[in-house]
Amino acid sequence: HQIHRSGASELFWHEMMTSCGSGLFGGMTDLSFDTKSTFLVAFSLLSNLVKVSSGKLRKVQETNMLLPRDVSSKILSLELLLHFLGQLQSEIATLQSSPNCDKAVMEAAEKICFSIRRLVIPCLLSNTVSGIQDPRVFRRMLQIVSLLFRTPFLRSQLKMEIGVLVE
Repeated sequence: HQIHRSGASELFWHEMMTSCGSGLFGGMTDLSFDTKSTFLVAFSLLSNLVKVSSGKLRKVQETNMLLPRDVSSKILSLELLLHFLGQLQSEIATLQSSPNCDKAVMEAAEKICFSIRRLVIPCLLSNTVSGIQDPRVFRRMLQIVSLLFRTPFLRSQLKMEIGVLVE
C-alpha cells in the first residue's frame, strides 16, 4: 500500500515488475512452472536494475558537485546490469549448445531479449548525460554496449539498437 502513495513512477515500476512479467511468460504453457518462475524473476530483476540505473544524478547545490550517493547507486546498478547480461549470455550459450534445446525455453529467451531491447537500450541512451558527467558511469555503459556486441545471440536480436548505441 506504500507503493500507491509514493507516486506514479513507483506504481509504474511496480506494475512493470509484477504484471508485465506475468503477461510475457504466464501464457507459455510449454514451460515448466520452475522455468516460467525463473524467467519471471529474471524479468523483474532486469526491470528493477533498469529502474535504479535510470535515475538522474543530482548535484549538491552549494558545490555543484554530483551527489555521491546517486553516482554510487548508478554505478552499482550498471555493474549489476552488466553482470545480469553476462549471466544471461552464458545461460543462452549453454542452451544453444545443448543437443536437446527446448524450443519453448529459447522462445522465452527471445522474449527476454525483447525486454532488453525495450528496457536496457533506452536506459543506456538516457544515461548519456550521466556518462558525460562521470567517467565511471561512462565506463560501465561502454562495458554493457561491448557485452551486447560480443554476444552472438544478443547481437542478432539487437542489431539496429547496437548500431544506434555505437553511433
